[in-house]
Amino acid sequence: MYFDPGTGSMLVQVLIATIAGVGAFFVTFKTNIISFFKGFSKKNEKKDG
Repeated sequence: MYFDPGTGSMLVQVLIATIAGVGAFFVTFKTNIISFFKGFSKKNEKKDG
C-alpha cells in the first residue's frame, strides 16, 4: 500500500486535530461539572443563610 506525502501529512493533521479536540472536550466538561457544583453549593448557602 502506497501513501504519498500529501496523504501522510493529512493523516498526521487528522490525528493532531483529534487529540486536540478530545482534550478540549474533557477540559470543557470538567469546567462545566465544577461550575455546576459550585453553583449548586451557592444556592444552598443562600437558602441556609
